[in-house]
Amino acid sequence: PGFYDSVVNVMFSGSYGRYYFETAFWLDVLFRVPTLKDEFPIFKLSAEHPRMVACPVTHGLPFMLVSYWILHMQKAFDLIQDDSATFFHVCISYEQVLVHKERIILDVLSKLGVDVPTDDNEIRKVFGFDSQTGSVFQSRRRKGDKMLRSWVGAWEKNLFSVLLEHFNG
Repeated sequence: PGFYDSVVNVMFSGSYGRYYFETAFWLDVLFRVPTLKDEFPIFKLSAEHPRMVACPVTHGLPFMLVSYWILHMQKAFDLIQDDSATFFHVCISYEQVLVHKERIILDVLSKLGVDVPTDDNEIRKVFGFDSQTGSVFQSRRRKGDKMLRSWVGAWEKNLFSVLLEHFNG
């Protein structure tokens, strides 16, 4: 849900009303999805993947984004299975990163064989600011120290479940 929530917030400039209107009235199916498929071939691949094309849900923006995520997670899993000496599996939650960000990043960098500076001040500087500030990817949900409510509700969670079940066959 985090990936989905973040992407739709960016795509709809933080306007839940626009997101709801476009997806509820299938405007995404008619306009946004065909445009994205034309402009970004990766979305066409995700939406028209043989394991996803027959999925019994509306093939709108939510379908396309979740399919994209599922296929990328499957590819990561396949890489780990094919070459476990080079690729490794890490499962961390956003909450864990918030609490232990320096330690988690240092552990991952170490596992990757990256030389990590021993100066904690240099590392803390990296985590002391939002690297996405001023870009199109800047969080629209973060207001100071507060996070606005997630847009992922029961309908989206059900869609995620249906897509995962369908993909897993």
